[in-house]
Amino acid sequence: MTGLNTSKTILITGASSGIGQALAERLAADGHEVLLVARSSEKLRVIVCGIKERGGHSHYMAADLADKNGLDALVGAIKQKYQKIDLLINNAGIGWYGHFAQMPWDTAQSLVLTNMLALVKLTHAFLPDMITRNEGQIINISSIAGDLPVQGVILYASSKAFVNNFTKALAREMTGTKIKITLVKPGPVLTNFYNHANESNGYHIPGESLGITVEQASRTIIKCIGSSRRVVYVPGYFAFMPWVDRLLGPVIDRLGPMIIPADKKGGVY
Repeated sequence: MTGLNTSKTILITGASSGIGQALAERLAADGHEVLLVARSSEKLRVIVCGIKERGGHSHYMAADLADKNGLDALVGAIKQKYQKIDLLINNAGIGWYGHFAQMPWDTAQSLVLTNMLALVKLTHAFLPDMITRNEGQIINISSIAGDLPVQGVILYASSKAFVNNFTKALAREMTGTKIKITLVKPGPVLTNFYNHANESNGYHIPGESLGITVEQASRTIIKCIGSSRRVVYVPGYFAFMPWVDRLLGPVIDRLGPMIIPADKKGGVY
């Protein structure tokens, strides 16, 4: 159960699989009206149909968050359909595992637009109404990678570092209001990316052995709803991550060739 006492309207991006899907299904089961956003209309349709069959209230809007025009159209459509958004969960994101110099530019651009621009755009679109009503919550899903600029996930980690700073600063701006701004930093979560990486590259991504399930991650995020906690690590023991680069930077430098061998191709996740 969430910390919300009444039914709320909740917007979740990246809701066609993984953490986003799990959150949508659990929140709808708790009686909230959930709007799912992702690229695949077919995947969203199936999820929404399942929610409705179980008695939940849910809708979807398919949009590519890396498309600026599509993002503007999405915001307009949401505002036309809903009087207010009580809870915004910015969960959508893409990553790239591989050498940055080998990363296709189109992929790099999509990563920056999805992980950073879309998050800022949606926050900017719905925060003013929350301020007017003096209620609401925004949960931004980041990653422990944002605390650790390590080889192989350079641009992904950098985008999450931006999310970290943006969210924490925004939380400070909301001091004295009833608006809650929450930063969630999951560690490795066992989604389809690991299977894809193993199939395409033939090796395991570092950190996979420490991965938690989507269900474990979503349960912790659910507990953040209605909470005044500003930063939440998933699992909690990853709270030491900001110190890793400071204390072990030289060691990580030497581990680079083992973390991502030069002959391995990269991949999107």
